Amino acid sequence: MRDTFCPLPFNHLYIKPDGTNSPCCRFRNWEESKGKTKQRTTPDNLKDYDTLNDVLNKSKWLGSIREKMLSNSKVPGCESCYVDEKNTGVSMRTMVLDEWKNVNIIEPVVTNIEITFGNYCNLACRTCGSSLSTSWQEDDKILSEHYPRAYVPEKLNVKKDWKPEDFKDVTSLKITGGEPLLHPDFPKFLDTVVESGVADRMIVQIFTNAHIMPKKYILDRLAKFKRVGIWLSIDGTHEKQNYIRHLSKWEQVEQTTISWLKFQNENPAVIINFAPTVTLYNILNIDELFTWFLDLRDKILLDPLYWSNCTFNVTSWPTYIDIKNLPDKEKIRYKLKKYRHKLSQREEYDTFIKLFDDIITRLDAPSEQKQLVEFTKINKDLDKLRNQKFTETFPELFSQIKHIWNNVGGKL
Repeated sequence: MRDTFCPLPFNHLYIKPDGTNSPCCRFRNWEESKGKTKQRTTPDNLKDYDTLNDVLNKSKWLGSIREKMLSNSKVPGCESCYVDEKNTGVSMRTMVLDEWKNVNIIEPVVTNIEITFGNYCNLACRTCGSSLSTSWQEDDKILSEHYPRAYVPEKLNVKKDWKPEDFKDVTSLKITGGEPLLHPDFPKFLDTVVESGVADRMIVQIFTNAHIMPKKYILDRLAKFKRVGIWLSIDGTHEKQNYIRHLSKWEQVEQTTISWLKFQNENPAVIINFAPTVTLYNILNIDELFTWFLDLRDKILLDPLYWSNCTFNVTSWPTYIDIKNLPDKEKIRYKLKKYRHKLSQREEYDTFIKLFDDIITRLDAPSEQKQLVEFTKINKDLDKLRNQKFTETFPELFSQIKHIWNNVGGKL
């Protein structure tokens, strides 16, 4: 059972922008067939159940997933973790196994929620799409006619009348987007969680793209929780950030980051964290991005006991942006090991060192040349749609794939 068991289908709900749910954010309820994306099964929707615990216990679909895991059978949809474990030995599944060793497999209870409020977003990141960003809709409408992409033309919104009792067992709440701080329902949702009376025992994590500093009303609500982690999703500095996270403005990103760090000084229960997505776009400059954040953090934060944390999403999806496909890995591997050694000189960087180990391990996975062709095609087409220039923004990466870039065209 240890090979396939995961505690998440027993204590966790990942709620998507349309109100459907799955065991976690990495669960793939789709498959590609003949260049098209096909849904495997019809997932449950919150609007069809009275409470969150009803979703977990009355859903036949989630029940069947738990049965497969308890019988040590692999679950269709959990491929992301299986692939990560094969390549690196570590996955989200193995990490939560250590965290939740005593999960109740007899009477599942929702203690952990991850909710993606909707696809309201002010950015159109290259790693995203219209299902999670309204700013992607125009481009996705065009690209979905040529690539296996899910085009979502409307604004998605979780349709649920949230009640305080929904949160009576919840100890961990993760809020993502889109950009959750833009969503019109976010303030009311936060009020309902506070009204539940359990905010003082709840850990809240909010992922934001570092363009918005909330108004005082929201900040006052956040101060009522046991602990709040603000995770800043930033993938590069200057023009690289603006390219990867299209519509981003670097000056605004930097100023918002400074404002959040200053807020942490005034509210020690709030920790400002760093959450870049590691891809082919930024792997060659990830140390520069990391240095920017650490230098800013060290300059502003007053108390080292409350220094921020960091996590890397070393993404394997979509496959064409996976860092394992980098042609020349030796130079960056040496560069990262050298930077890792530099971090090891300071004790408080221990958790960060592990992240660089994960990146180096991912680089060791076998590359797929055909994915670089796909990377070239879609980036040429996006450059055309967005009036951007990959070759000028990422000259070092371009030099490694120049032989492909100059001989492969886009589909538009």
